[in-house]
Amino acid sequence: MNNNRGFIIIISLTIFALILFFILYLMHVSSLERMIINSTISSIQSSYVVEGKINIILNKDKYLDIIRLNLDKFFKEPMNTGLSSFSFALDEDDLSQGDTNRTVRGSIFLDYDKRIVLELKTKGTYNKITRDVVAKVTVLNELYELGSPIISNFSLDEKREREFNEYMNFLQENMLVPNLDHGMYGLHAKDFEQVKIINDNHKRIVEYYRNDGNVPIKVEYFTSDDVFLLCKNNSKTPELFIINPVPSNKLKLSGVAYIEGNLIVENDFEFDGILIVNGNIIISPLAKATVNGIILHKGEGEIINYENIEVIYSMEKIRKYIVYLPKFIDLNIRNIKIY
Repeated sequence: MNNNRGFIIIISLTIFALILFFILYLMHVSSLERMIINSTISSIQSSYVVEGKINIILNKDKYLDIIRLNLDKFFKEPMNTGLSSFSFALDEDDLSQGDTNRTVRGSIFLDYDKRIVLELKTKGTYNKITRDVVAKVTVLNELYELGSPIISNFSLDEKREREFNEYMNFLQENMLVPNLDHGMYGLHAKDFEQVKIINDNHKRIVEYYRNDGNVPIKVEYFTSDDVFLLCKNNSKTPELFIINPVPSNKLKLSGVAYIEGNLIVENDFEFDGILIVNGNIIISPLAKATVNGIILHKGEGEIINYENIEVIYSMEKIRKYIVYLPKFIDLNIRNIKIY
């Protein structure tokens, strides 16, 4: 009898031990699950923290001013195709609670497809989990980086044409003669019906006409090869003429020319930079025109006497002069990697 009783006690203790072990095991597994869930949540939140930092950088004027300053330096050195680096610190107010990682490192370079990109690197911490983020951001309006020498409403697919028209409308509303670097001459031909740029023995003359008159109401002289030309008339479609009294004396200019009207090239003409024509382009049958850079053309038809114009796409020329255009920086996130 005593033997049976001892046996029952041993069995009972064994069963109790097994139950206790199982309970402790379940508690351990449950604790691990909570830890895993909390860690996963913290990991996800830390990803949100670093991604949020990138969005803050790209949407806050203080940081955009730093980015613009460095992009401006990069563009004004068109022969520089290597890495251009800089760094800055975020304000503490822009950090999440518990995050002390203020440093942001930026690099500007040509990506695999030759597009200019801004790379931003920083860290972010949430609940003691730190993540690294690397964001690649394209910086120019893609129209300038398509590699096409002439961007026209006649040569684009539907999506690109819509983007092109929106951009041309933006320029129409916002184009002004900006602050220019030393040596660059500003020509502001506003509210004239005809403007004639005449190359006379290497002396550049600009004649301004109104009311269909034969005598210019204003005459201007300049000697610089680098120009920013703005020609527009809010009530009538102006005409800009390129004229060389001596046909062998080719007019050569560089910079930015924005014409909200018709461009009429009567004699040989060479232009390096960005030529934007919101109107018709007419090349005289006896003239030869050369553009090194890019043409943006929105007109009623194709370039007249197209065979007389040679347009050579040059990112070097675009980079040099695009800084004078409004909103030349158009930041768009290309990809984000979080580690």
